Amino acid sequence: MQANPPKTRMSLQTTCLSMESSVQATEGCSATKPAATADHVQPLAARPRWAGEQLGTSSGAPSIRTAGAAVVAGTRQPPRGGSQPSFLYKTRQRRRQEQQQYQHWQGQGPGGPGLQPPDARLARLARELVAGIPQGGEHMRQLLLEAQLSNAEARQLLSCLGRFDAADVALAAFRCMCEQGHPAWTGDPVLYTKLMQMFSQRSGSAAVALEVFEEMQRDGVAPDLVAYNCALTAAGKANKWSRLHSLLACMEAAGVERDAFTYTSLLHACQHSGRWQQAVDWFAEMEAAAAAARAATAAAAPEVTAADDSVAAAEITAAAQQQQAQGQLQERLRHQLHERPLEEDRGSEACQEAPSPAAVAAARLAPNVVHYTTLMSVLQRAGRWEQAMEAFEKMEAAGVVADVQAYNVAITACAKGLDWEKAWAVFAAMRRAGVEPSIISYNALVSACERCGQADRALEVVRNMRRKGLTPNAVSYNTLISAFGKAGRYQEAVRLHQLMGEAGVPDDVFTLSSLIRASEKGGRWRQAKLHFDDFQQRGVAPNTVAYNALISALGSSGRWQMALEVFQAMREDPHPSVAPDIVTYGSLIAALERGGQWHRALEVYDQMQAEGWKANGYIITSLLNACEKGGQWEKARELFGVMQNLGMDMDSMTMVARKAVYAFPWLISTLPAPLVKAAQAAVESGRAARRWISKANSDLLAKAEENVKRP
Repeated sequence: MQANPPKTRMSLQTTCLSMESSVQATEGCSATKPAATADHVQPLAARPRWAGEQLGTSSGAPSIRTAGAAVVAGTRQPPRGGSQPSFLYKTRQRRRQEQQQYQHWQGQGPGGPGLQPPDARLARLARELVAGIPQGGEHMRQLLLEAQLSNAEARQLLSCLGRFDAADVALAAFRCMCEQGHPAWTGDPVLYTKLMQMFSQRSGSAAVALEVFEEMQRDGVAPDLVAYNCALTAAGKANKWSRLHSLLACMEAAGVERDAFTYTSLLHACQHSGRWQQAVDWFAEMEAAAAAARAATAAAAPEVTAADDSVAAAEITAAAQQQQAQGQLQERLRHQLHERPLEEDRGSEACQEAPSPAAVAAARLAPNVVHYTTLMSVLQRAGRWEQAMEAFEKMEAAGVVADVQAYNVAITACAKGLDWEKAWAVFAAMRRAGVEPSIISYNALVSACERCGQADRALEVVRNMRRKGLTPNAVSYNTLISAFGKAGRYQEAVRLHQLMGEAGVPDDVFTLSSLIRASEKGGRWRQAKLHFDDFQQRGVAPNTVAYNALISALGSSGRWQMALEVFQAMREDPHPSVAPDIVTYGSLIAALERGGQWHRALEVYDQMQAEGWKANGYIITSLLNACEKGGQWEKARELFGVMQNLGMDMDSMTMVARKAVYAFPWLISTLPAPLVKAAQAAVESGRAARRWISKANSDLLAKAEENVKRP
């Protein structure tokens, strides 16, 4: 894709032909992924997971990917060439060894037929435990006692059960053996951490992970850093903010220092709860801690001097001690990163220089691409897209290499800021950096063009996506339909919907919403109703957004009776997720106001208040219009009292007050002085603009008359 997109408007015929040719070009072609090489490990979903993979265990099975808190906190390893120390991440040799192990297992590598995965006995025991659930706890107890597992095997068994998505069985087995007082199951913090990880990863089970942590404390097992990080992640997912702060206080009281995974959990908690300011504060705290650790590293660095024979002898004597300490340090690091060492790597690790404790602390606290990306995501979701882009630029300045997720968030932030040109520039920078865009990247760029009214450029992005071998999905088509609908090009939006079906992409409720909005833009309320009925007949159930779009489309065309009928059908919809929201009431009140139904608009407003919804500036403005048409100035004064008690932002209040200056001048005395001044300024600016337009039109008319009079 070029950085400077074409600026010509495409006709309907060109649009349809280009999309049809793209569909035909991709029919019969299967998108195949490149074969796995030494540097290209197959994705986790395409590989079997080894028993004991989740946390640092004593098993000799290869570590397919870093797990533990890294998985729980959603961390990703930075790409090669980043600013992170190399000893914290997998080496190329390890990836090659893991790929060879996987190929041996599948029978693809040298060595003949496929090998059985390690710990087959434990995998069989895990299946028996899952199958024996109906037989009760006594059957489980007998199976576990007969197995006579060691502590390392108990860890691997929990990993097998986690791989089978049997977290409940794993917890029951753990509690069963703890009641028996089995030494392999009691007092091990790793077992508790594994259970917390299983439940925090499972949707809706984060509260159970917190219960396991509390059970760990009751049993007298001191939580380590990994356990605290898992508990923080669970508290964030469960949106238990007070619990999260109490966990931080417990960490500090126990002398457990935070690391990069701790801050990953904290930032993700902010992402779940939308607390952007807290995310900014914690990120700044992380940066300050990393800077202090780097300063300590620089202060502890020895000066380079000429060494005499005695010093050299002392260095040689200390070499063996350094190698021994290095092994212990690497084990501690892997425990923090939940990464198990391979036997083949230990020889190469002995050749590396052992990092100092200060260097290790600096590396553990240095923000990586995951921290920056999470911070950017929190900011752009909160509507602070400029701060999100500042974080992106700060990441680049810090030497942290952006990955595809970071670029995707940056493009989405530009879309939220209605800056499609900057989004296009970020996309071009991603290509120049050698980062291959994903379909999410293309869809984010399409969304940026759609939000800014650039329908033709959105279509160009989808065409380039096809040229790169990516097939547009439902998000791509829905955004395209919305883009052409906003541009008032309804026929092209409908044609794109047809092409969507011809390409085998199933439409959904978002497609329905896009088509209804496209119909509203063109004043086609009948088509909006036809789309709504057609999708229902085909089994696509409308959601709240689709109902709101239809009410708005009917109201814009003056069909307030039908809007009321749709509102009533929405209230009677049996689906639990369908319910009127503030947008529903705003659209319906606006429809009634346009239809001159001021008394009905006020009734809907009372109903909205009874259901606990608070009016915004848009709704109050519609109600003021209704009061003006009905001469209900007493109700208008009441609405101003409601407005002042709601704590609206200044822009919304100014908009409403401006309406009051026009419609109800005698209500100005009830408004605060700053608001009156802002409203009067808005009114005067509007009057000045109208005077300027009137004068300009008069000048043009005078010039036209002079031209006519000239011979």
